[in-house]
Amino acid sequence: MLTLERPRTTAEAIDLLAGDAESRVLAGGQSLVPLLTLGFAEPEMVVSLDRCAELDDLTIEEPTLRAGAMVTTRRIELDPLISQRCGLLAAAAAKVGSPHVRNFGTLVGNLCHADPGSDLIPAALCLGAEVEVRSSRGSRRLSVDELVEGPFVTSLADDELAVAAHLPLRSPSWRHGYRKLALRVGDLAVATAAALVRLEDDTVAEARLVVGGALRRATRIGRLESALAGTVASEAAGVALATGWIDDLAGDLLPDAATPPEYLRAMLPRFVAATVRDAADPLRDEDRYGQREH
Repeated sequence: MLTLERPRTTAEAIDLLAGDAESRVLAGGQSLVPLLTLGFAEPEMVVSLDRCAELDDLTIEEPTLRAGAMVTTRRIELDPLISQRCGLLAAAAAKVGSPHVRNFGTLVGNLCHADPGSDLIPAALCLGAEVEVRSSRGSRRLSVDELVEGPFVTSLADDELAVAAHLPLRSPSWRHGYRKLALRVGDLAVATAAALVRLEDDTVAEARLVVGGALRRATRIGRLESALAGTVASEAAGVALATGWIDDLAGDLLPDAATPPEYLRAMLPRFVAATVRDAADPLRDEDRYGQREH
């Protein structure tokens, strides 16, 4: 029979996980509850974090944003300081599911669920986020790339609890772009693209690009990042379209009946180029991120 435990502290939650390998952690419940309802997950124990007030902190300690495991996607979306200093994450949060999902679902829970269609994983990877993990054996930090191993698979051990996400804050010289392709508003992504571009005058000094949704896991596009360095901002989208980086990702494509591999190979370069244009356009109004629908 399924047992529900509701510890009041992180230490109590860790003790519970250490004593039962057949357990699952419940934060916002937007991923785990449907799995339990459908019988796709059958743990012996669910450890709910809803009483762990210490995990609800959202703090900025320069140069990092720390979001506890119970910080909701809605808080990430609406916090004005995050919009100013971590705008890419706010832009991605605004695209997650429905208002209901954003009000209950959490950033850390989303990262640990490792859904290829996640909006937050590509943004977090692009930002260089780390996830703080604790167990009875100690603590460690994992980059998003180290955490997510494949569709719905992470490197977390059974007794480990993800307690927070740490995201580097960016100076105003960094601009962002985020696009999501979905069959319907509120659906998981068919494809996502996250871009960070640092401009010096009218030139791209640095760039970070991530593609998600259409791949087994969100992936940085190293070849394109290198190609964009030194590019005039107005020409950046053309460079993204012409570089040929899609060949490097062909083995990781995640096609389905609605999006065959031929479609993904043709669509993704144009999709990423549009995201690069969003980020590199010096005239772009950063406050419009929540008004875009793709």
